Amino acid sequence: MMANKRPRRNPQHEYSSALFVRCPPELPAAITRAAEREMTTASAYVRSAVIDKLRRDGVDPCEVAV
Repeated sequence: MMANKRPRRNPQHEYSSALFVRCPPELPAAITRAAEREMTTASAYVRSAVIDKLRRDGVDPCEVAV
């Protein structure tokens, strides 16, 4: 279980956009469990997983224009 203390926020990583996705009912609990094992938040875990997948697919998220 995660401690009640929130991780420190890096001022370079201020997130202003949100993305909502539909998923099977068991996925949120699985993400939460995995995030706890990594000692991070579910949001940070999902961001990291998506960024890793984008890079494996040949897309650099830093180079994509908004």
